Amino acid sequence: MENFQQYLITPYIPHPSLKDYIIAYAYTELNTTSLANMDLFPCGITTLVVMLSGNTEITSVQTGKNYRDKFYFVGQYSLFTPFYSTKARAITITFKPFGAHALFGVPQHLSLDQNIEAAAIFPEIKDILPQLEDLSEYPQECIRLIDKFFLTKISRKIFADPRINYACDIVAKSKGSTSIKDLANSVSMSPRSLELHFREKVGMSPKLFSRIIRFSNAVQYIKNSKKIDWQDVSYRFGYFDQNHFIREFKHFFGATPTQIQPDTHSIAFFVAEKISESRGS
Repeated sequence: MENFQQYLITPYIPHPSLKDYIIAYAYTELNTTSLANMDLFPCGITTLVVMLSGNTEITSVQTGKNYRDKFYFVGQYSLFTPFYSTKARAITITFKPFGAHALFGVPQHLSLDQNIEAAAIFPEIKDILPQLEDLSEYPQECIRLIDKFFLTKISRKIFADPRINYACDIVAKSKGSTSIKDLANSVSMSPRSLELHFREKVGMSPKLFSRIIRFSNAVQYIKNSKKIDWQDVSYRFGYFDQNHFIREFKHFFGATPTQIQPDTHSIAFFVAEKISESRGS
């Protein structure tokens, strides 16, 4: 019997007061007759995942580690990381690069390339877990509850650093092409201070973040293009040459650029699309 896989993704817009921290919510449903690919490629963001289905198991292909938590935090990823998953229903909360730190104040470098049980690092979330479990059959109600939780959160204390928020916006608008020296000057920080603050609030160095943003923009361009000149793409996104472009792509995507399918609809592509929309591109 041929393996059947289908992703169903329904986006929801956060309350306007949360737009500075959260890109999008989504209800996701994975239907599969066996194990499905849940590959992650870096997008420059972090995500909270609320599992609504019971007995869902996600397994790291590289380490064999199993994830069975009902609520976990996906930190920044710096390289392609493959996972397998059984049938699942979940809500995802996609943060802006600095969003999770701004809301919770937790140093983001601690979760680099990791999926962490969320209640362990965000204790306040434990207060709504019983209600989310009760509402697991009603995703829209779960999202309303989560939205309300974050609105309460911003009414108390925010850990946002306007300099880092602005630096992230500069990187995004330049599509990852701004030099670290110019970026530091733009926010009146030394390159070393910028790096320290970036690791704490975004989860990685500004140089790595810029590489990921450049890659993410290249992914969107390739997906939306009917005919592609690979040399032109390399030049357009500031790669040294075509070989440099392919090496970077394989590092972050796990495959060559030609292996992107225009009709692929997965969590990773959904996130990339919502990031693109949030930037007005």
